Amino acid sequence: MLLSWKEYIRHKPLLWELLISAMVLIVVAIAFSFFLAWAEVREGFLFDDPILQSITPHDYSTITFGITYGALLLMLGLSVRFPQQVVQLMQAYTLLLLLRTITIYLVPLLPPVHIIPLKDPFLDGFIYQGGVNLRDLFFSGHVATLVLFALIVRPAFLKVGFFIAALAVSIFILLQHVHYSIDVMAAPLFAFIIFRLHQWGSKRWLKRDLNR
Repeated sequence: MLLSWKEYIRHKPLLWELLISAMVLIVVAIAFSFFLAWAEVREGFLFDDPILQSITPHDYSTITFGITYGALLLMLGLSVRFPQQVVQLMQAYTLLLLLRTITIYLVPLLPPVHIIPLKDPFLDGFIYQGGVNLRDLFFSGHVATLVLFALIVRPAFLKVGFFIAALAVSIFILLQHVHYSIDVMAAPLFAFIIFRLHQWGSKRWLKRDLNR
């Protein structure tokens, strides 16, 4: 059951959830940017990736950026009418950043030898603190985000579209050697885990608050 904004803000616990979710996302995103700066200078190891070894790298930054942020704008446009979906996106992305912090910390990979850095004006300016970040590897945030969109969005035909976008971005970042193949293959699994955890928690929270 999707509530309108008018119905949503009448429930103070839900309104507080919206505000707290936004604040937590901002704090986590800032903390994640500092974590990535730290991860960029620590020691790590190279992964012997036979898939990348068979690919001559080329720069696909423009098309990768276009697909990723085109999908993001579409998802925001579809969700803005429904506060529950806005909250779901914020909370799911917060979980994604937290999980990536854990996995990047536990798997300190060095960038692929022939990496061509992905030019992403948004990430470069806001998450990477104006620098070039090459070690936010396991798992791929671009792919996981698009898979999350595919799992969250409602119409079935849009789910297919977002999954196709995730597949296309997966291919392009491998062709550019931005990620190892394990980073890309693991991303959908982590996205599904995040989606299921959030789905379980949000149903319990919504049911409890609407009954108050």
